[in-house]
Amino acid sequence: MKNANPASSSMVYQCGHAVPVEKIFSESTRLWAANRLCPQCWGKGQREKRAAEAIAEAKKLGLPALEGSEAQIAWAETIRTAWFIKQAVSIQKIIANAPKATDWIAYQQTGEFSKEEGV
Repeated sequence: MKNANPASSSMVYQCGHAVPVEKIFSESTRLWAANRLCPQCWGKGQREKRAAEAIAEAKKLGLPALEGSEAQIAWAETIRTAWFIKQAVSIQKIIANAPKATDWIAYQQTGEFSKEEGV
């Protein structure tokens, strides 16, 4: 029967988490890991950073605060802010591509911009 755990070892990261590995790593690789967060903690930190940036951006844009759990707000704020920015970019494109008064008059009458205008 084959050994189920040949040369099993673990890589200990800065955060203290030990990740099991199936081979022995060099001392320099172990030192590299000791100065970095494990993949799970690194990902959590990145999500928290994006959420904080989104909350700051929402405040800057004057968006109202969201209600819900801390985790729900963090996730929803990144979604809402990304959506808001995408809409703003779309609006800027429309404005840039509809320079004529007739473009806006036609829009008011039909609810659409002329296809020739590229909007």
